[in-house]
Amino acid sequence: MLNQSAFTLVNQQNGEPAFKLFSFEDSSCFDTVQRNNFFTLIWVTSGSGSVTADFTDYEFGGEQLV
Repeated sequence: MLNQSAFTLVNQQNGEPAFKLFSFEDSSCFDTVQRNNFFTLIWVTSGSGSVTADFTDYEFGGEQLV
């Protein structure tokens, strides 16, 4: 069972999400290409991998913001 809590800050001028905070246990929420109209920060507390953002590949390890 997925245990996920989400908190979203909404821009009151246009009703669009401005910031979203949630936790996750695996990478399944990143299985598809996402185009968000807000900034995305990913805090990796353990493990390693790679992410493609703005046509650039980035490698990361534990205890990093991506």
